[in-house]
Amino acid sequence: MATNTPRLQESTGTVTGPHDGRNSDGELDHRYWRCERCGLETTDPRLREGCFRCDERVNDERANDGAWENG
Repeated sequence: MATNTPRLQESTGTVTGPHDGRNSDGELDHRYWRCERCGLETTDPRLREGCFRCDERVNDERANDGAWENG
C-alpha cells in the first residue's frame, strides 16, 4: 500500500477518494470514491458519509441478532 496519498484525497477510515478514473485513451474521465471494506466504487460523493452497502450489512446483522431467540 502506497503511503504517498495526494492531499486532495480524503479518507474516512474505510472510504477513500476522490480517485481519478480514466478512459481508454488515458484521459481523465471521472472521479470516484472507494469503500476499502467491501470494494464498492462509485462516482456518488455521498459515499464519503458512509458506505450504504457495508452499513446495510451491519444493520441486517444487528437486526438478526437474537431474532431466533425471540420467536
